[in-house]
Order: sequence, then C-alpha cells, then structure tokens
Amino acid sequence: MKPNIEWIEIPAGTFIMGSPLNEKDRRKNETQHQVALNSYKISKYEITFEQYDLFCEETGYHKADDEGWGRKKHPVINIDWHEANAFALWMGSRLPTEAEWEYACRAGTETTFNTGLLLDPSQANCRVNDYQDLNQENLLVPDKTVPVGSYAPNNWGLYDMHGNVCEWCNDYLGDYPIEIVNNPTGPVIGKYRVIRGGSWMVESSDCRSASRSGYESVGSYSCIGFRLVSSINFKIQNEINKEDVLLLLDHTDKIIESHPPSVTVFKALRLMLLYILEKHFSIYANPFIQSQSEGFSYAVFLGDNNKKTSIAPILDFIELGIINLKNMNHNNTMALSKEQVDRELLFLTNLKKALNFMLLNL
Repeated sequence: MKPNIEWIEIPAGTFIMGSPLNEKDRRKNETQHQVALNSYKISKYEITFEQYDLFCEETGYHKADDEGWGRKKHPVINIDWHEANAFALWMGSRLPTEAEWEYACRAGTETTFNTGLLLDPSQANCRVNDYQDLNQENLLVPDKTVPVGSYAPNNWGLYDMHGNVCEWCNDYLGDYPIEIVNNPTGPVIGKYRVIRGGSWMVESSDCRSASRSGYESVGSYSCIGFRLVSSINFKIQNEINKEDVLLLLDHTDKIIESHPPSVTVFKALRLMLLYILEKHFSIYANPFIQSQSEGFSYAVFLGDNNKKTSIAPILDFIELGIINLKNMNHNNTMALSKEQVDRELLFLTNLKKALNFMLLNL
C-alpha cells in the first residue's frame, strides 16, 4: 500500500529566477534569468514520516531518526538524496527541479519571500534575524521541526516552502545561465545536490525564495527533507527481464577482461546483477560465480542489510559514464566510432535501469 499524496496543480508559465542585485543577503550564485516551465503537480506538503515510514515497511529501507521530535505529520528528516529519490521512484514521481521548486515557492511573487519583504516566526519555522520587526517576547521559535502545514500556505496553496526543513531538489548545484531557458534541469554532473527553502535551524535570510545551497547526495541531516513533483511527460522505467540482466552480465564480464582500470567497479556491479538474477528471477547465482573470492564477496553482499549504500556510488559512476558518452556523440570525438559509443551508451543506460529496479525492489 502506498501513501496518499495531496497535489497542487502548478500552471505553465514564465518567471524571473534568482534575486536582484539589491536584494538583502543575496549571493553571487543567484544570477537572475528568465525561465519558462511546463505545467506540473507538486506535493502540497513536505513528505512526512507517516508517508516515508510506509515506504520503509514496504521496501525494507531503514526508518529515519526523528530526533525525538515526533513522526506522523512531521516532515521526514535524516534521509539522504538517494533515499528521497528512491521514495519518489516508488511513488511514480520525482524530486522537483530547482526551477520548479522556486517557481512554486514564489507562487507569482517577485519579492524576497512569498510573504513579501519580511518573514517572521508567525509565518515560517526558522530562526530570527533582522528581516523580522518584532518585540522580544515574540522571538521564541520551535528550534526543531513542526508538523507540516503548521503555517499559512503561499498563494498557490503550498505549505512550508519557507522554513521547517530544507528540501532536496533533483539538480546538481551549479552556476545559472544568463539566457532564457525552458524547463531547465541543472548541470549534467556535480558534487552537490541542490537544497532549497531553508529550515528550522537557519535564519530567515537562508529561507529567501532565491536562496540556494547544496549538500553531498549521501549526506543525511536533521534539517533536510523533500517534496515530490509529478508531470505528464515523466514516466518511470523500472521494469527489466532476465534476458536483459544476462546480457548485462555478459557485457560486464567483457569489460572486466579488457579494461583493468574499471575492474573494481564492474566486479561490484557483477555482484548486483547476480543478486537481481537470483532474487527476482530465481536463477541461481552459483553457476555464474567465477572464483572462490567472488563467492565469498557475493555471500557478504547477500548479508548486507543496507545494500543501497553500495548501489548509490555505482549509480553515480554509471551516470558519469552516460554523460561522457553523450558528450562524445555531441562533440564528434573520434576516440570511439559512433556505433561503439551508441552500444556503450545503451549498455550503461540498461545498467542504470537494472540498478534502479534493484533499488525499488530491495
């Protein structure tokens, strides 16, 4: 059983993303530029512990620590980008792009916050700074998360776009373009994934509509959660058959034989493909195991209760390979023929599909 998500329909439109040069506390990475977006749906609230716990019970993912602040309607915290993305895939949705997030946050406004030029503790769960014009007796703040929807929504009916928890976005953090862009998805590769919105532990200057930051995708924090996006053009490809996996295994073996620098990564991949064959297609792995040491490694992998920690870096490696191959095609690089590039691109794309299938079915 999957949790119910309340969605808000976001209309297609154009807006100015980033902050003007005279905005207080703006950063250099907030260059203003025009963005056009198609329509989409975004979750009305941040994903809660109640929703995420159901995902964990259904898939075997570990339940996140709530820091003693409460579960149920509190926003889920202490989950990394990969866990947030896995929940999104399981729900047939995705994480928002950074542009989608800011467009939804602004909800038609062009001011520092969607509440205007100021943000005070009656409007969002964040710490106080000089954006507030309040008497001292009003400066008390929760200093922890609060149940989603505890504050008034923005003009489009979205709650907690400022404060409570920062929210993972799909994009890597990078410089903005200066030209007009349509449905941007951010840099093709990077070190950090974007977080937006600010949280209970930061001042309101970090909750500005244009404020942006990033964290490593494997990090989990008590101030970061997420919400979901669904769009007509988005479709999850999470089905794979045993013939696909056997072909991937054969191709992996050839790479291990002919590309010594990549052996460690592809040996780890090999264990994952054996796992998929055995656990999902009832094809016993033993005939495919090539050595006693590999047999031992496979036994260790089977006993690992948190296999996702092994899968995440391999997926990042595959994603980088896909990007490099696409760049070869785009730049007409002659190191490989177009046929070789296309063949390797198909192989890596199918590997990515297989590992996402594994993640969804752990």
